[in-house]
Amino acid sequence: MRNTTWTNIEPGQIVTFVYKAEGQSRGYKRTVLCINPELKYKKKNGRQIKFFVGLQLWSQDEPSNRIRPTEIKKIMDRFGAKKETGAIKVDVDSNNDMTKQETKLIVERLKPFMDNYRTFKLRECRRRRVFLETQYDKIPNSVIKGIELREKLKIED
Repeated sequence: MRNTTWTNIEPGQIVTFVYKAEGQSRGYKRTVLCINPELKYKKKNGRQIKFFVGLQLWSQDEPSNRIRPTEIKKIMDRFGAKKETGAIKVDVDSNNDMTKQETKLIVERLKPFMDNYRTFKLRECRRRRVFLETQYDKIPNSVIKGIELREKLKIED
């Protein structure tokens, strides 16, 4: 786990942060696979609000509602995974300024996991620290070995 900032988060990274949702008395720790770190939404009154969009892998307030390692493997097989700056990253999209349509396409590919799809108000998220997961223990070892093998083959080429 490595401390980072909200502006440095890219799509596909696994991050951990504390978030206090509306109606909750306190914030809870969450681990999320980032789909879009800054989705802009225009409200009816003309103001613009930003959301952090992701797939919630684990939450402290609902520990039973989590994505199992086999499901994480399916997600990584569907999108592809790579190791970048010491952290495992799902190859969702390399574009940092994703549009609403690009986000929608990625969400369509994640249809089986829609129970864990979440949007977080970015203003509330930025009040607390965010950590980049460098060794998320729920990722199956077979996926990690596959990523390391692909990197090794690229180095040898």
